[in-house]
Amino acid sequence: MSELLKMFEFKADLKPTTKKSYECVYNRMIESNLFVFDIAETAQDKIIKYINEMDAKPSSRLNMLNVAIVLKQAHDKPIVDLLKQREKYKSEQQLNREQSNKELTTELPTIAELKSYLQSLFNEGKWLGFVVNFLLINLSVRNADLFLNIVESGRNLPTDNNYLVIRSKDIQYIRNVYKTAETYSTKKNTITDKQFIHAVKQLGVRPLIIN
Repeated sequence: MSELLKMFEFKADLKPTTKKSYECVYNRMIESNLFVFDIAETAQDKIIKYINEMDAKPSSRLNMLNVAIVLKQAHDKPIVDLLKQREKYKSEQQLNREQSNKELTTELPTIAELKSYLQSLFNEGKWLGFVVNFLLINLSVRNADLFLNIVESGRNLPTDNNYLVIRSKDIQYIRNVYKTAETYSTKKNTITDKQFIHAVKQLGVRPLIIN
């Protein structure tokens, strides 16, 4: 049995998305060609050394170290040094996040600028741009959440897609497929903004993102 399969057997309660994430991180470590032996059989100081040699962000290093820790646990190997290194990576990640946030405050547009841009899209009849930016700004959706269909009825809709449902007085935004759907299930938002309703109706029944 491969060490990865043994890890998944050890962590039998992992969700499919988490398993996929672990597998991607594991493959990245193996494909680095730094590990001569299985990761579970590699000394703790060597694991730390190899991860540090890889061109990766603090968050990626932390992910790789977490996978190494679980692999060691699955094979009943010591992890004391790895746990100490994890705290160091967490501190580095926090410092990196704080620095990034400082830089973003000087680069990102203000709320007023975003609202002005949104209004300009509506005034120019750029309906797709308006709908997309309205959802991003007002509902803080991820890009992938915008892969949806505009429909005129909310009845018997397949649960493998997202929707904007045109109703008499509002638009219902239904999200079945999104990053944390396994935890929070289907999300529904009722949007009553008149400009948004108008823009969606101008697009008509269609996929929101066609190309």
